[in-house]
Amino acid sequence: MTPEPSDRRRRASPVAFLRSYGVAIACVAALAVAVITGLDHSDSRKGFDPPKSAVASEPALPAPTAPPTGTAPRAVSAKELFAENCGACHTLTPAGTAAGIGPNLDKVKLSATLVRNQIRFGSLDAAMPANLIAGTDADLVARYVARVAGSRR
Repeated sequence: MTPEPSDRRRRASPVAFLRSYGVAIACVAALAVAVITGLDHSDSRKGFDPPKSAVASEPALPAPTAPPTGTAPRAVSAKELFAENCGACHTLTPAGTAAGIGPNLDKVKLSATLVRNQIRFGSLDAAMPANLIAGTDADLVARYVARVAGSRR
């Protein structure tokens, strides 16, 4: 006995499923990679080091170190470093930058650790290269952005 057409359930083929949801699946996978990369505090050459807890407090960035004896201290501020290295792509009114390529930092509140990781690893699409700023300069910019970003929501 064959079931009536109303009794049969139509099942989509795997190809039809991928056509319908493939982009969404790819976006979720890309987001997962971004989250994992953003939370990975280990050296990328050592492999993946998962976070200890999803609710763990963020580690504090190391305090900027004084320049070695006999060298002149830097006269460049974090605001100037941001404007020189980041201002071509990011809008951040306190730094006097207005660009539309990267995220508008006036509209988001970010932690210094998140900003530092973004500077270190860059963006997934490579629009923002990794290590655009390095060392103490990167820490200074990360703290500055964390302090002033999100001021114009």
